[in-house]
Parts: sequence; structure tokens; C-alpha cells
Amino acid sequence: MKKTDLAYFAGLFDGEGSICITRHKPKRGISEQHTLLCLLSMTNREAVSAFRDCFGGGMTVHERSNGKRKLMWGWVMSSNKARIFLESILPFLRIKKAEAVIAIEFQTRKKQYNGKPVPIAEIEFRQNYREKLWAMKR
Repeated sequence: MKKTDLAYFAGLFDGEGSICITRHKPKRGISEQHTLLCLLSMTNREAVSAFRDCFGGGMTVHERSNGKRKLMWGWVMSSNKARIFLESILPFLRIKKAEAVIAIEFQTRKKQYNGKPVPIAEIEFRQNYREKLWAMKR
């Protein structure tokens, strides 16, 4: 992909995107899960489709509350694919650059346990990154 295209996507993501680490506590299960997410929401379907076409991920559409407003289109990318996306646009990010660095570090250092119990130390490590990222948004 051309640098100009990456800069374009980075600019859109800086303004309309979001980086987060979600926490899910299964009702029945071994351990809570933490997942890196990159999201983008806007009313321009073409721009959101371009994210999906260039980087993969999923696309959603939501009707606004009163039905008189434009549809809201969303794009989502998770885990290692989200890390790869952030690494590709990182040189061009301005507003979300520090968040992207934390997110990339989280995903790179996060250990996989493939259905086995996640040790308390790993859960604490993941939660620490989640809180670090959340604090940057305040």
C-alpha cells in the first residue's frame, strides 16, 4: 500500500477511530479474556468499506435512534490483525499515536493459553495495559 494511502487511513482513524482493550468475564469458563480492538464509526459507508477492503476486519451498520438520521457504519478489527493495522499506520498517526504504541505493546507481549487457565500474573498484566490505555482517553 502506498504511503499516501496509509496517511489517509491514519488521518481518518485519528479523527473517527478508537483503540481499546476489552475485558470479558465468561459465565462459565476458565479465565477472563482481554482483546485488543480497533474500531471506526462514521456515516460515510464508502470510507468504512475502504478500511475493510484494505485491512480486513468486519463491518456493521446501525440505524440511529429516531430513524431520521443517516445510518452509522462501523468497522472493527481485533487481536493480532488490529496490531498489524496499527503498525502499518503508526508513522502517520498524530492524535492516537501514544495509544497505538500501548496497544501494539500489549498485543505483542500478551501470551496465548489456548483454553488453559490464564495465570493471575498474566491477567494482572493485561488489566494493567487496559487501564493504561483507558487513562490516556481521559
